[in-house]
Amino acid sequence: MAFFLLRPDVLLRAGNRLLTSVGRDPLPLSLTTSSLIALMGLSLLAWVAFAGGFAALVYALQPEGGWPQAALPHILAAYPLAFAVGFLSLITPSGLAVREGALILLLERHLGGTAAIVVALSMRVWEIALDALVSVVALVWWRRSGLDRQ
Repeated sequence: MAFFLLRPDVLLRAGNRLLTSVGRDPLPLSLTTSSLIALMGLSLLAWVAFAGGFAALVYALQPEGGWPQAALPHILAAYPLAFAVGFLSLITPSGLAVREGALILLLERHLGGTAAIVVALSMRVWEIALDALVSVVALVWWRRSGLDRQ
């Protein structure tokens, strides 16, 4: 990884070679070390926000006084790990059931089985609701901008 940060042109050439080997056009961009570091920083901030939002969801679903503070590092790490496992699942769309299963496995030791199931299912409902909200906002913006008439 450090090699690609220091030599982003190698990463871009390898990616473009892979794209052209499957009949796609190469990427029309250039990569610099500073742009890769900036993108990695933005990505890290986004994942910290996702993990924090997930921890807030777990907190909201716990009974009063039932927040397992010692488990906070595990809870913060569970969502990105489960997301990655779901992403790597090639069989299911959006890691459906795979992500939830990974969350249950990662959280049941710290929250208990029932609470882990509730958290995993609530996370999926929350993601679907957010996807629907973004879709509605995009559709309204698209219609108001007149792009549907072109």
